[in-house]
Amino acid sequence: MNLFNRAWRLQVGTLLLSQRDAQGQTGLAAAFKVTKSLATARAGTASITVYNLPPALSREIADLPRRSTFVSIDAGYVGGISRLFTGDLRKATPSREGADWKMEVEAGDGVHARRTARVSRAFAPGTSLDGAADALATALGVGVGNARAAFAGARLAGQASAFADGVTLHGTASEELTRLCNGAGLIWSIQEGQLLVLPIGGTLDRTAIRLAADSGMIESPAFVDRRTVKAKCLIQPGLVPGQRVVVDSRLVQAELRVSEVTFAGETEGPSWEAELTLKRPLGALLDQSTPGVTAEPG
Repeated sequence: MNLFNRAWRLQVGTLLLSQRDAQGQTGLAAAFKVTKSLATARAGTASITVYNLPPALSREIADLPRRSTFVSIDAGYVGGISRLFTGDLRKATPSREGADWKMEVEAGDGVHARRTARVSRAFAPGTSLDGAADALATALGVGVGNARAAFAGARLAGQASAFADGVTLHGTASEELTRLCNGAGLIWSIQEGQLLVLPIGGTLDRTAIRLAADSGMIESPAFVDRRTVKAKCLIQPGLVPGQRVVVDSRLVQAELRVSEVTFAGETEGPSWEAELTLKRPLGALLDQSTPGVTAEPG
């Protein structure tokens, strides 16, 4: 993959703000930031800052409806671009910086649904876990993603795969989904408008991505604790929460899981990177003898 020939596409509603592909660059100078996490309580967020907009375009963006306007960010390299973010418009704020005007667009992936979506539904005895998951996805207004398959292979604490006495889901949909996941040893998040459900400490069923100095890694990865490593690399396809990565550096040589990622890029500047929080699966600790790791008591 060519890690130097950058490509991107930044879009708000039907407005293509900035793009660069094999045919060249169009649109305005812009910067973006995207944060995505496996943590249930943390929705994916994104910001796009666009510079020197014509007044008419600035007014058009400012007047777009919130929560129903699509925002997307694609970035990578010519021949290797991928979707970094899909979500709904939350804010569009114009401001002045010296003699220039800029517009900051903020968006969220399932933010409103997590806070406000409610469910009130009773299920008959024998209802499967995946059947309840379908209902919760519908209540949240997101795609079911991999939830059906994840719950189909899961078991409740009593080793049952269905609710023998039925079940009632009532209250905030996000809290009910968390309760369902807790009983089955799973975690959930919303990624690109779809539910992502994984076993606690589990990963996506995809080929691991190697991160090393010759494959885009920037600086040396650093230990946070015996389960957590921070790393930085160039933006590249596939670096999503739940993805397995193989870190190959002098300090760290391990297969880890992406727990959180923050992408930052500038169409006219040097920034084009991903900051990763990487974790060991549960049950596997980083070797206490590894340089930079402090042994934990007990």
